[in-house]
Amino acid sequence: MGDHCVKLNTIVNKMDILGDDMEKYLVIKKFLKILTPKWDNVALVIEETKDLSTLEFDYLFGYITSYYESTLKISNVGASKEHAFSYREN
Repeated sequence: MGDHCVKLNTIVNKMDILGDDMEKYLVIKKFLKILTPKWDNVALVIEETKDLSTLEFDYLFGYITSYYESTLKISNVGASKEHAFSYREN
């Protein structure tokens, strides 16, 4: 996910240099729409709880990264529990 965020930021910066002043609001809205279904709940939470007209890319990417890392921790805890309760026959 981090690569996509960096690419988007690079594209927006190049657009600014070339004089195409696309509103950040529209870029963020489009970015949230193109996320895979796995990210739908994150996109919905961001759209409903944040003011997209004032949201900066860094904050958006921070929210997404934070969610991604928290889901990794949860999945790792689940794997640890499965391993802890597994047994091996001798």
